[in-house]
Amino acid sequence: MGRKKRLSLIAGLISKGAVKGQEELASALLRRGLRVSQASLSRDLKALGASKARGADGSLVYALPEARPVAAASGHFEKRFSTSATGVRRSGFVVLVFTPPGEAPLVGRLLDGADLPGLLGTVAGDDTIVCVCDMPGSAMKLEKKLKELIT
Repeated sequence: MGRKKRLSLIAGLISKGAVKGQEELASALLRRGLRVSQASLSRDLKALGASKARGADGSLVYALPEARPVAAASGHFEKRFSTSATGVRRSGFVVLVFTPPGEAPLVGRLLDGADLPGLLGTVAGDDTIVCVCDMPGSAMKLEKKLKELIT
């Protein structure tokens, strides 16, 4: 099973019920025929933006950020990006996206989930996202698309 499918399965399990810890999550995945190491599970939870929150019974359970399940939807991506990004600059293979303080991690997740052509991945700080592209031409196209969304 590929990583995207595994992330989708994990997100579905977290959304359906009270997953209290990584052991419980690993057991649920194993029941579905998927053995995952603790290290991989930690990386997957981080990639999903999962964090602990109070469940209905008051216990701590994993929860997903509200924006994550719909981040890949084109209209949602465009709307969130256009309201969060403040600037875009390119240099070679890299496109920098600027946001208000604290918003870069969410915008980075949106970019990663949008499946944009030529975008290999992002690294988000507090107010800046580094987007790494496969070729300078891809970076030019990405810069143009992102600039159009914020102007």
